[in-house]
Amino acid sequence: MKLNLPDRGNKFWFTIWGTLLLLCHGIGIVVRASYTDFNAHPDELARLPYLYYAANHTDIALIGKDVPEADFLDIDGLIEETPVIIRAVFEGDRTYVYQSFISELRVNEVIRGDSISTGQPITVFEPVRITRLPWFESWRQESPDSFTAFSNHFGLQGNGAPYVAQPTGSSYLYGGTMMKEGQEYLLFLRPKTYPSAEDRTGKHQEYVMVNNPYARLPIPATSSFVGPVTEVAVLDPSHDFITLRESQDCEIILGDAIDVGLYMQTRNVLLERMEIASSKTA
Repeated sequence: MKLNLPDRGNKFWFTIWGTLLLLCHGIGIVVRASYTDFNAHPDELARLPYLYYAANHTDIALIGKDVPEADFLDIDGLIEETPVIIRAVFEGDRTYVYQSFISELRVNEVIRGDSISTGQPITVFEPVRITRLPWFESWRQESPDSFTAFSNHFGLQGNGAPYVAQPTGSSYLYGGTMMKEGQEYLLFLRPKTYPSAEDRTGKHQEYVMVNNPYARLPIPATSSFVGPVTEVAVLDPSHDFITLRESQDCEIILGDAIDVGLYMQTRNVLLERMEIASSKTA
């Protein structure tokens, strides 16, 4: 059956297309504003609850075997298949963009990687999003004591779901925390890809961490480099609450003290394989 559509003329269709373009532009402005406002208030951003996941034995057991439950490479695979491996210092500048923070680092040493050099500033995406608290209603109804403790800890008011900072990518989902200013890191990276060059968000070369809980390792202070101290934290998310800023003091967050030794062993093996002096104590 043939439809007899009225001939509206070019003016009509130009008007329709113009309206659609303005609508899309307006949506883009709203989306940008949704994260630009957080950047305008860095103290409030730093005080957001950090909705971490405490890693367990399976998440961090990479020595000598694959971990199919988490789909992580073992140590050999992580080293052999990562295209960019560097040592770099986080210099403190980070900006929230859609679903991630982009953080500026300066390269101290290139272990592997093309088109990257010592002393070069780069941008690394930290996979942490700002969102309304997921499972807000279910937590409040099913675990009222825990939810009340959470609300009191952060001084939350009102009945609406509060904003929180939530890890998303595999490099941060399993106990990962925000990088700390002045800390040197061993980073396993891959270049950030975009559909077109115009989509790039930063002024430097951009990288994302590979999907592995050891993709970002703080390097212990040495005689040649003295940075801030981060510690392995053992926390329970049901009653141990931290802010986005406080997460920076944690090297990784584990759910059980028994796993600290396993994490330290794996971390030290990676550092030694990269010929970096490691701390033998937990």
